[in-house]
Amino acid sequence: FGLTDNVDHGDRYRIAEEFVSAVDALWRSFPASALLDDTAAGQFLDASQIRPIHFEGKYIRTRGPLNVPGSPQGRPVFVQAGQSESGRAFAAQWAEAIFTAHGSRESAQAFYADIKGQAQRLGRRPQDIVILPGISAAIGSTEYEARQVWEELDSLTSIEVGLARLSARFGGHDFSAVPLDRLLTRDDFPDPDKVEASRSRAVGYVETSLRDGLTLRGLLKRLAGARGHLAVAGTPEQVADIIEDWFRHGAADGFNVMPPILNQQFELFTSEVVPLLRKRGLFREEYESRTLRGHFGLGGLAGTGAGGAPAARPREQALAA
Repeated sequence: FGLTDNVDHGDRYRIAEEFVSAVDALWRSFPASALLDDTAAGQFLDASQIRPIHFEGKYIRTRGPLNVPGSPQGRPVFVQAGQSESGRAFAAQWAEAIFTAHGSRESAQAFYADIKGQAQRLGRRPQDIVILPGISAAIGSTEYEARQVWEELDSLTSIEVGLARLSARFGGHDFSAVPLDRLLTRDDFPDPDKVEASRSRAVGYVETSLRDGLTLRGLLKRLAGARGHLAVAGTPEQVADIIEDWFRHGAADGFNVMPPILNQQFELFTSEVVPLLRKRGLFREEYESRTLRGHFGLGGLAGTGAGGAPAARPREQALAA
């Protein structure tokens, strides 16, 4: 809301660290189990379970406890997105679900191993964080038919809008002098490590352009569709193969499905791809929980009275979704 407009990238995460520390303490201050509501015994609360919070930081100050009890989850699931060095450290400390963008399995594997490793060194269990890359899948009865979906969408791409959005990702850098149909080089981009906005996304755009040999026109088309996330085109079997491959080889715990066309392509994904994943034992037959925490297979929170969440399951058993 404008607070961080003139705050550098590192300080933003220091503010975030204080904010989440304070909010987490508040959410834990009044566990649901403290609410007795026992009219026969004349007891409304077990006040011994309620913990006052007096948080004093450089940026955040708050007094507690909250005046409402915890939810069935104890507190909401902490979902985070950020791939810079500071963002990864923050995720390893706090995140329970991470939304991330990777165009290749190798990049996703490196990110996955780094986050899980950092979390483990902080005393957290790796399975208590689910990593969910975005996938934008064009699905057809044949691979050719699926590719036609992307080609039709690419034909609608506005170069002017694409340049403006790419410029915004790089702090206002002007790309208008770069030829549209020449292969991009590293010199065509400003230093992504100096970008103060979404630094990780800027780094990803540079790496994708150089790895895949993209022209500026090709990059703009790529970003107009999947916005830097994994973009695939194929039959339901091919899409299911990619999902299984990433899951089996330590690149993802699940996926954030980003269909290129709503609702048509989303319906194809649910009706054609999901049944294949179920047959392979990779997707649930029914929901076992009433909460997002439970659906992700995340354990309950100690001291919060969280319910409805099963213990974390081995990652081989099912994709998070």
